[in-house]
Amino acid sequence: MQDIIFKQVDKKNEYDFITAWDKLFEGYIITSLNTKHSYKLLKVESGIVKLKFFNTITAMWQTTDYLLTKEIFGKWYVTAYSSIGEECSWR
Repeated sequence: MQDIIFKQVDKKNEYDFITAWDKLFEGYIITSLNTKHSYKLLKVESGIVKLKFFNTITAMWQTTDYLLTKEIFGKWYVTAYSSIGEECSWR
């Protein structure tokens, strides 16, 4: 089940965390090479921005408050929303 999103991730380039984090705010989905967890931002109507990760158990995006330490120190993939078949709700 974990491969649902990971199979669609753009694996051409690897990025460090800071670069991937910046791309997250530009409307991309970022995926940790260590855990294969994918993250995106969701902008709610009130203007609040929430961090979401793809929960492989439920096969849905779920709100989260943190990233794992091993993810922060590892490499990341950066993928456009269109590659995963979603629309960007951040911008």
